[in-house]
Amino acid sequence: MTFHPDTLPDLQGKVFIVTGGNSGIGYYTVAHLAEHGAHVYMCARSLEKGTAAIVNIKKMHPSANVDLLQMDLVDLTSVIAAAKHFLTLETALHGLVNNAGIMATPFEMTKDGHEAQWQTNYLAHWVLTEHLLPLMLRTAKTLPPGGVRIVNLTSSGHLGAPKGGINFGDLSLKGVRPRLCQCAERGG
Repeated sequence: MTFHPDTLPDLQGKVFIVTGGNSGIGYYTVAHLAEHGAHVYMCARSLEKGTAAIVNIKKMHPSANVDLLQMDLVDLTSVIAAAKHFLTLETALHGLVNNAGIMATPFEMTKDGHEAQWQTNYLAHWVLTEHLLPLMLRTAKTLPPGGVRIVNLTSSGHLGAPKGGINFGDLSLKGVRPRLCQCAERGG
């Protein structure tokens, strides 16, 4: 059976979080979940862009229940603060969509000491999930199997990763990044 957003069930009473919800796939995920009755927390680093996206969704779906959860994935303190704030607001979480990501950005180290793409695309989502998992497990105990989901989105960008995988001894990627940048400059 092919999936289509119109086939989503009634999600009234369900709570979801979507990272990177103010644009792209995340925006449409938020819109479709809200259209089907879910209370959706849209994570965005920009208060202005997140608020504008929510206004647009509510124009399409006036009864949409969407709130902004501000966080910046290149700042783990921001991720933890957003998770803790959410936990003061809700007693259940039915779905977490780890969608936000960046790709082919200039080399940058975060203030947390990690390469920015790795932290944004992986580590920050792991930290967010780790903080929300106890609530999701409690929520799951009240529902049939499959009633709570964590969805991690990705791209084919992993195909360009070093053959040996992640070198956990050097998470700065100092030896890898220049090679990737040279490939991008050559168009390959």
